[in-house]
Formats: sequence, C-alpha cells, structure tokens
Amino acid sequence: MGRIKIAKTKDSLANFSFALPAILIFSMIFFLFSSRFGVLINRLYEKIVKLLPTFFQSKISSLTNSLEMLRGLSLFDHSIILLISIISYVFSIIFFILGAKTIGLNVPISALIWIYSIIVLFVHLPITIGNLGVRESILITTLLNYGIPPENSFSFGLILFTNHILIALIGAGYQVALNLGWTRWKLIN
Repeated sequence: MGRIKIAKTKDSLANFSFALPAILIFSMIFFLFSSRFGVLINRLYEKIVKLLPTFFQSKISSLTNSLEMLRGLSLFDHSIILLISIISYVFSIIFFILGAKTIGLNVPISALIWIYSIIVLFVHLPITIGNLGVRESILITTLLNYGIPPENSFSFGLILFTNHILIALIGAGYQVALNLGWTRWKLIN
C-alpha cells in the first residue's frame, strides 16, 4: 500500500506556523465562550477552587467572573476584540521582520513568521523574570539553522526585549498621569 511521506522542509514549518495560531484561537473560542462547555469549565474551576487556600479562591473566582462577563458580550464585541488582536499580531510580525532585516539577518520571511510564533508562545510562559533569555535562546537555536551566528541572534533578542521595555514605559507613564490626575479615561458610549 502507499505511504504518506511528509516533507521535512523549512517551508513546511512555516506553513504549520500559519495553522497553529488559528487552531489555538478557534479552540479557545469554542471551549471558553461556548455556553455548554463554558458551564463545564466553570464547574471544573469550582471543584478545583474548593481544594485551594482562600487567597487563591478569590483570585480564581475573579477569573471565572471575568469569563462569564466575556461570555455575556455580543458576537460583534467579540469580533472587534479578535480583529484588534489580529491587527496587533500582524503589526508585531511586521516589526519583527523589519527588525531582523534592519540588523542584517538574511532569513526568509516565512521562517521569521514561524520563529516569531514560537517566541510568542514561549514568552507567555513565566519561565524567567521578563522572560529574559527565553526569546534569546529560541532565536539562537532557530536562527542557527539559517547560518546566523549566535551573537547576532542574541543581540536581536535584546533589541526585542528593549522594545518591549520601551512600550511598557509608555504605558507606565500614562498610568502615572492617570494617578496624578493629569489625564483621565474617556469612555465612548
């Protein structure tokens, strides 16, 4: 009988990088926002919460309240949130690609996209403070396959980290301005 042969090329990984975020997004939407599975997830949380100390119980109950509020949003509201997230992710990929090309990393764009997807997945895990070293090690190991020296990969990772720090400082400055009364939130109805 015939066998299925999977080509192990760099482009097949790039194609997978487009499918993985879509699968994760649709799975999250289905399990968290579905009324049937959402209730099951809340029941599971309630059983787990009873086993934890009271400090964690209040934190997890606020999480379930937030999930219930999200389930109460309309389909239009969810679409707007998803659209903003996708636009943000696309701009992040563009900045990642432009940053790589600016410092002279000669790597195909498809490879940069899947490398960025891996970085995004691992940076959300609380491994180190500020995930310093996580993105750098991912960049070093993945870009070695494309002939990029570890020093260049490491410096690119530090540039990305500095970019995140600068964006956080802008947000911190706005928060200080809010607390000092120099500005205020403007709610749009």
